[in-house]
Amino acid sequence: MENVKKYVKNIIPRKYQEEIYKKCKSHNSLIVLPTGLGKTLIALMLAIDRICRYPESKILFVAPTRPLAEQHFKTFKESLPDLFASMELFTGSTKPKKRQMLWNKNDIIFSTPQCVEGKTRIFTEKGPISIEKFFEKFGLAEKNYGEEKVFEADINEKILGYKNNKINFVNAVKALKFPVKHQIEIKTEQKNCLKCTPEHPLLTITSDGKMEWKRADEFKKGDYIASINEIDTKGKNLEILPLLKNSKLKVADVEKTKELLNLIKRKKTLKLKKYSRFRYNFMPLKVFLDLSEKVGLNYKKLKLTDWQGKSKPIKIPKYLNNKISYIVGAMLGDGHIGNRDGHGKEVVFSDLDNKENQNHFKKTIFDVFGIKMKEKRKGLVAYNSALAEFLSLLGVQKGKKSSKIKVPQYMFSNNVAGIQCFLKGVFDTDGHASKHSVSISSASKKFIQDIKWLCLKLKIVGSIDYRINSGNINRRIIKSKGLYTFRFSGKSNINKFVKIDPEKTKCKKLFKTIKNTKRPYTRSKEIIPVPELVKNIYKKNPKKFERYLCKCLSKDNLNKIANVSKGKNVNKLRQLLEMPIRWVKIKEIKKKTGREWVYDFTVKHDHNFITNTIISHNCINNDLEKMRYKLNNTSLLIEDEAHRCVKNYAYTKIAKKYKEQAKNQRIVGMTASPGSDKQKLKKICENLSIETIEHRNRKSEDVKEYIQEREFEIIKIDFPKEFKEIEKPIKKIYDKKVGELKNRKLLFGNATRKNLIQTQNKIMSAIQSGNKHFNLLAGASATAMAIKLQHALELLETQTLYSLKSYMNKIFNEAKREKSKASQKIAKKDEYKKAYGKVMKLLGSGKEHPKIEELKKLLTNENKENSKFMIFCQMRDTATKINQELNKIDIKSKTFVGQTKKGEGKNKTGLSQKEQQQIIREFSNNEVDCLVATSIGEEGLDIPEVNAVIFYEPIPSAIRSIQRRGRTARLEKGKLFILMTKGTRDEAYYWSAFHKEKKMHHSINNMKRNIEKTQKDKQEKL
Repeated sequence: MENVKKYVKNIIPRKYQEEIYKKCKSHNSLIVLPTGLGKTLIALMLAIDRICRYPESKILFVAPTRPLAEQHFKTFKESLPDLFASMELFTGSTKPKKRQMLWNKNDIIFSTPQCVEGKTRIFTEKGPISIEKFFEKFGLAEKNYGEEKVFEADINEKILGYKNNKINFVNAVKALKFPVKHQIEIKTEQKNCLKCTPEHPLLTITSDGKMEWKRADEFKKGDYIASINEIDTKGKNLEILPLLKNSKLKVADVEKTKELLNLIKRKKTLKLKKYSRFRYNFMPLKVFLDLSEKVGLNYKKLKLTDWQGKSKPIKIPKYLNNKISYIVGAMLGDGHIGNRDGHGKEVVFSDLDNKENQNHFKKTIFDVFGIKMKEKRKGLVAYNSALAEFLSLLGVQKGKKSSKIKVPQYMFSNNVAGIQCFLKGVFDTDGHASKHSVSISSASKKFIQDIKWLCLKLKIVGSIDYRINSGNINRRIIKSKGLYTFRFSGKSNINKFVKIDPEKTKCKKLFKTIKNTKRPYTRSKEIIPVPELVKNIYKKNPKKFERYLCKCLSKDNLNKIANVSKGKNVNKLRQLLEMPIRWVKIKEIKKKTGREWVYDFTVKHDHNFITNTIISHNCINNDLEKMRYKLNNTSLLIEDEAHRCVKNYAYTKIAKKYKEQAKNQRIVGMTASPGSDKQKLKKICENLSIETIEHRNRKSEDVKEYIQEREFEIIKIDFPKEFKEIEKPIKKIYDKKVGELKNRKLLFGNATRKNLIQTQNKIMSAIQSGNKHFNLLAGASATAMAIKLQHALELLETQTLYSLKSYMNKIFNEAKREKSKASQKIAKKDEYKKAYGKVMKLLGSGKEHPKIEELKKLLTNENKENSKFMIFCQMRDTATKINQELNKIDIKSKTFVGQTKKGEGKNKTGLSQKEQQQIIREFSNNEVDCLVATSIGEEGLDIPEVNAVIFYEPIPSAIRSIQRRGRTARLEKGKLFILMTKGTRDEAYYWSAFHKEKKMHHSINNMKRNIEKTQKDKQEKL
């Protein structure tokens, strides 16, 4: 101990710190100490011990946020002799090559564990979707990683990635969403556009054929990045009828209905009496399908009619076939579904100029459905409500559809032949072929984007253009409007396109060009940019191929070179040729500023996914994965805030790599509060291979003499009668929605926020998987409303009228802009309007939540010279209101919130990292008396000790309660006050945190005993 003490400057270790240090020297340890009791000093002493014991080794100190890593770095710098050890701080902004150099150079490394914008499109098992929309189905939990709010969720989803030299589905296990200030926008020659963070890795290739990941901000114009040239996912035979299950269509096939009823009678598993009326009436399709599944009735096709039974029956096959795929494609291109008053629905095919197309479409409709279309002035028309309903359910929009159409989701799961027929229908109606290229145009951006992805399943690669069109499509005059065009060229693409059997007249010039072209691949843009590799091959294989083949590095030319050459470089070239990758040149690269949300996945094993057809890597863990440096010579791993070492957080992966690589291992985890969940605590101990737990709290005997007295008082406040009058109408709507969820058997147990969010996630997951049952759709609406109303009630009970007014205004604005259906429904309610009126009336008369007045009295009484206060509250609006009120009574107060910009107009809040640091400096220098902080002030920042901490409201989290309390009574006496509104959720939250903390200490002590017993048993066996 004395050998270690002599190196520590300016600090004298306390007895309990010495005891903990002695245990940690020889065992992997979890240190559980409240904030302010000196965990960093223990880590410092351990670092000294390990460096003295293993002079050539390194120490890795990992913290979850940059400010916390900086704080530990600063403490070590100030407390160690100048030449004792060299130290460095790694963050995400430190470039990878520099990190590698610094790692080799330094003894102690402090590090943080390390995306794409929302409109970026990814490819899932159900087809392409914007990453922003895809994330909507997950219940993202808000987590505080130091100065930023991050939203994350554990998931198990298949998304398209690069795996085993194929473009196939990979397994994404975590979804992440967080704000950034800087982005890079990359545009390629194929018109692909990707916005991502500067450090986001993309796949590139060197001139000698080496593939590598490179940061987005390291690219320049003219560089090449990897795009995909195919999607290698198997199609399948798709059943049509399940797509129609929730429709009003009825089965008009009398023979099949009788066969079904007879089968029910024979099997006696169902009561026939309930269904016997359908012997003489048309049976609803949903009932027929459910019964058929239960009794095992087989059928190849059915006759269906509309819900009234008046429409002529149409024949529907069990499986989606090529002819139906063609019909859907042609209808999306040049058809529509109308609704004539008094005549039912009509199906119209309007390709007036092309008789060949009309005849083919007419024949196909008759072959499939048995319906004859009539020739009218507006095109081919069928007055059949059943057919109209059928096509509508298969994805053909009703009414004006030009800018709304999209490729139906099921088409992406179709087999290759079905996709070819669908694209034939689209091209024959809305396509064009010139001498050298093929194009498909539409006013719908999403439709053209979907066409691009769909063509990749046929290995056809193209690009998307946008222009304002005021001319015609296929000689049809159209109004001036924006037009999106998917275009492709090149012999390889054209040959694959010809297989769909496109309409001959349109492709006349194209076919002629193909026939007359003597050297079709010499102008190909599908190249592999490896001039150095080809040059080396030519040197080793002189005169085996013409020199001109080296000038155009098209795949065709490179294949010719590979077929006649030999050597290691040739094998390398063959591997590159076999890859399903197209190397595309960067045409434009820009830096973007302004705060925006970005999205990322953690992809198990493969660590990449496809974004806008570009191959992207998912973002000290990445460095270890890429083997930039190894941990074999690291004698101590310290993980601060070790309660994060669970599931897929980077802490877990770093610990795993350390245990795999390090020779002289010692692991220390540090936390103020690991939480009350026994399983989570167990997992933390497993992940860090913990052999002993060193647990102390303010009541521990060896700690008592070093801590200062902390006065504690709960200030109970009556809930005003006027507030109860506001609560009643809101609660009336809320109770009704909760009752509806319970009646629909969707919500079980108490309607807590956690339960409601879990219910919402389950419902949305079922809907996303294709279950569109009315019970689920109604439940989704009721859950969304209940969550919003519950939040309004919480604001009323625990926050301020100001924050409630802001939230109620937000709902009105969302309703006005049609952003949220739940908001629209709430805003229409008379009870809601009534409650809003009462809120405005109270605010107009100068009333506020009684907590505000109590807080002002409290601070007036406690305010003395150089006193510092910290007020914690949940909501930013509340923090803003408190700050305004305190400044009125001459208390120098400032709000302390995260970086994310929230709110609108003048009420927008959010502090940059520089602004946060400036406020902390002002607070340290007594320029500011009081910080009004949201969760940002709880952990991860070096905030000075305060005289009093005030909870504006209790919170139900034991971890957060402990971290809040730890801001006072470290070196001097301190006070803790909790404001609590009687008879509200304030009381429930207080007791929830109280019992969780009690349970946490009990769990830690039990785990400690279990670990010690296990270690003792091991020793006895030895």
